[in-house]
Amino acid sequence: MTPLLETDVELVEQKSNANVYEVAYGRTDRPTLAVVDALARIESVDPSELSPLHDAIDTDALDRLVDHARGRTPEAAFTVTFTFDGYEIEIDHPGRIRIEAPAR
Repeated sequence: MTPLLETDVELVEQKSNANVYEVAYGRTDRPTLAVVDALARIESVDPSELSPLHDAIDTDALDRLVDHARGRTPEAAFTVTFTFDGYEIEIDHPGRIRIEAPAR
């Protein structure tokens, strides 16, 4: 799949639950851009059609947190969970995001 933004995002839908997506992104990518790219892919829309992510979370703070964790150890233990447009988004270490879509 061609990236919608300048990220290296791989979107993989879990087989056990059609509403849950695992997202792998490049370790140099900003996690906030990876979230937007992944949600645009899930929704099959251009990223500009989504609500602004910064309405749900401080995007600069999130990127800094992940960068800080990335600098401590490759698999730093942390979890950030927030809701955006009905999606539950969880970043549990640099390079991986879990997105649970709202029931439809």
